[in-house]
This record gives sequence, structure tokens and C-alpha cells, in this order.
Amino acid sequence: MPDYKGDITLASSVRNLDESIAWFKEKLGFELSFRADEAGWAEITTPSGDVTIGLGVNEEVQGAGGTTPVFGVLDIASSRAELEGK
Repeated sequence: MPDYKGDITLASSVRNLDESIAWFKEKLGFELSFRADEAGWAEITTPSGDVTIGLGVNEEVQGAGGTTPVFGVLDIASSRAELEGK
């Protein structure tokens, strides 16, 4: 079993990174914790601390979106190898 860190990132596609960051900050009081404009990616920290919202720019977002949960692990290489082996 992978050695989980205890955090989770829920990744969502957005059309506009600036507007999405502002919405989460202004409406929900979340904080920007990471931003990589060259990758079209930002992370917003929730008040619970171990749950992060990942925002990825995707110009093809079609209305009702979805999220991709990303479970943090301590060693990505060994966790990947273990999961691929299953």
C-alpha cells in the first residue's frame, strides 16, 4: 500500500486562473498557496489545511466540470511502481 502523506488535492479545470483564484479567495476565504503561470496551475489552501483545490487552465471547459482527487504520497516512485504492479 502506498505510504500516504495525509493530504489531498482536488484538481479542477478552469478557463481563467486569475478569476478562479479571486473567486475562491473572495467568496470562500481560501488562500493562494502555489502558482505556476507557465504550467497554467495554481493551488488554493482550504481552512482544513490538508485539503487543497488545484486549478488547471483548460480553455475547453464545458459547463459542468469535475474534479480529480490527488492523494499525496511520501515516495511517488515506489507508490507508482506498487500501483502499476497491481
